[in-house]
Amino acid sequence: MRIQSLLFVTAELLVFACHGLLAAANELPTPSFANVVWTTPSKNSSGSMPLGNGDIGLNVWVEEGGDLLLYVGKTDSWDENGRLLKLGRLRLHFSENPFAKGRPFRQTLHLDRGEIEILAGESGGELRLLIWVDANRPVVRIEADADQDLDLETRLEIWRKSDQMESLPDGLACCHRNATSVWASTMTVQNLAPLIPKLHDPLLGLTSGILVTGDNLIVAGTGTLRSKAPGKRFLVSVHPLVAQTDSVKHWLAQLRKQAEAVNQVPLDEARAGHRAWWQAFWQRSWIAMSGSLEAQKVCENYQLQRFLATCAGRGRYPIHFAGSIFTVDGTLETAGNRKGLGIPDVYDADFRMWGRAYWFQNTRLLYWHALMAGDFEILQPLFRMYRDALPLAEQRTRLYFRHPGAFFPETMTFWGTYLNENYGVDRRGKKPGCLLYTSPSPRDS
Repeated sequence: MRIQSLLFVTAELLVFACHGLLAAANELPTPSFANVVWTTPSKNSSGSMPLGNGDIGLNVWVEEGGDLLLYVGKTDSWDENGRLLKLGRLRLHFSENPFAKGRPFRQTLHLDRGEIEILAGESGGELRLLIWVDANRPVVRIEADADQDLDLETRLEIWRKSDQMESLPDGLACCHRNATSVWASTMTVQNLAPLIPKLHDPLLGLTSGILVTGDNLIVAGTGTLRSKAPGKRFLVSVHPLVAQTDSVKHWLAQLRKQAEAVNQVPLDEARAGHRAWWQAFWQRSWIAMSGSLEAQKVCENYQLQRFLATCAGRGRYPIHFAGSIFTVDGTLETAGNRKGLGIPDVYDADFRMWGRAYWFQNTRLLYWHALMAGDFEILQPLFRMYRDALPLAEQRTRLYFRHPGAFFPETMTFWGTYLNENYGVDRRGKKPGCLLYTSPSPRDS
């Protein structure tokens, strides 16, 4: 109770201090001073900007060859092994290459609007791109506006052999479907098999993917949309869905229904509502400091970290400490040559150095700021995960320790078990590095 009271008192003092600063400045502070601006394209996904609406996340970057690329992630896209996957990679290729080396280029992350704006090309031949993940709806919008007619080709790219591309007459779709599940294995290995009939497998049949559509675009082969004719304006929309369904067919029908509902709202109205959400968010609380360079950097970093947490913190599951939904592909070299940490020589965007489980000691650090900032909605997924895992924790405690109560392990799958590699197939003599203490079940002795 004392700790809780101290936290709220501290939060109140912070708010009062901010209001005092505001009165002195006589205006509402905005985070725009911390906007990130790049003046050259990137080499690869390591040079990407993050964006999101709390559940859907993007890595956005531009390459000199004329392509805009996006990785699409989601907070609940778990595979059959309990690993959080990307939904796909989207590549938009523009003719006349506005991103060629030496041409004017400006890519801006607008914190106050939750948008990425890209300006490229010379005056009179400029391309303007606006990328945003609707704060109020499950959709990604990519708006293109050019001074001169361009051709646009949009390609949906997948790299996992287990994924499948769906052939559609009016768009692109791909998904990953869990035909198997590690859930039952973790329950069995950890001597929890008697609980299986009482609990629900959250992985089996889970289907994760996206539907890509475009105004003035037509299907031009597997995984490709192409402009009907050269034009100045294009809109590409990405509709993600993760759901447990009977089949891919049912998943796709559910996704189409979702997309239809989203598209009932006119684009201008949706964009205005999206910007209003972010404006209200930044006016909820604020920290603004000036003076030394150190104070300025601390202030900027606070805005960026709060933005990043909000981009990934309103989904079904908590922010994953190992890269959140913004992981990228790379090599051991791009990872800093940190040998001995299990980093492959080459890894894809689904790789997480510290594995697929939640580690509470690390996860909690992503949430402390939310108490003081008043960002209570991003706390809900964290509390919800532990609440949903409570029945398992209670029954495990009765089975292992023969008393009522509940315990949660430090390294935990989102449904509440240890990872098998942490727990061990045979508990006798086991001294796991991540688990300080685990009492064996009577069946192990």
